[in-house]
This record gives sequence, C-alpha cells and structure tokens, in this order.
Amino acid sequence: MRCSSPTPWTLYVPVSVAASVETVVLRQTMPKGTQLSEAHLQLQLQPAHSLRGGYISSLEGATGKLLRRDQQAGKPLYVNMLLTPNTVERGQATLLLAAIDNIEVKMSGTALAGGATGERIRVRNNSSGKTVEGVITAEGNVRIQ
Repeated sequence: MRCSSPTPWTLYVPVSVAASVETVVLRQTMPKGTQLSEAHLQLQLQPAHSLRGGYISSLEGATGKLLRRDQQAGKPLYVNMLLTPNTVERGQATLLLAAIDNIEVKMSGTALAGGATGERIRVRNNSSGKTVEGVITAEGNVRIQ
C-alpha cells in the first residue's frame, strides 16, 4: 500500500496466492484393471501447487479407461495412471481395409496382437496367409497404409 500525501509512505503487505484447479478423482477406492465409468468419477478442486503435469481435468478424459494399478478415492487422476482398453484382441477376426485413390479393398484377417484404437498391429490376411501391418480404427478394423 502506498500514500502519496505530502508525507509519502509505503507499507508492504505479505500475500500468498492460492489457486485451485478442477481435477478428476475417484469416488471410491478402485482396484487395478477397473474400467472407469462416469459413476466412478467426480470433479474436485485441488490446490494447483500440489499438482504435477498430466492431471486429468474432464470426466471424458478418464471415462472408459482402465486403472493401471489400485487407486485411492479423492486423489487426482493422471494420464499415466490409466490405460486405453484394447479395441482388438489377439486372435480376433477383423476386417482389413486398404485404399488407393478411390478404390477400397476389404478382406478378412486375424489379429496377431491386441491393441487400442490408433495403435499399429500385425494382422494375418486370411485369404493369402500373408502378414500385414496396419492401424486399428475405432470400429475395430485395421487400415493398411
């Protein structure tokens, strides 16, 4: 504080800033491998100084994910605590998609590994027996590029 009267004075007042951030926490303690639904989650204000990078700030960011290890209720969830569930499992029949220009070819295949949407996996083409690599789509198909 400062006064600029004929006899000026200044007073320094110590302050501390306390910022809070909304983060996703579990409503109850959950075991490893639990697939999270919105019923398991809630938003809670946390002191910003106590958080590190990678915390989840929206329910959508954790819904449908699997817990990597046991987690306690009320603690902020971080991206590295969660796994994306597999869209395709090893041995699963899947549709292989290949496109060039305006031509799209579809064939049946068998996944040689499991993986989540967006991951690359190897798939055996059931008609030719050859192994190809592609990216898993949200529908559980594998797009060869």
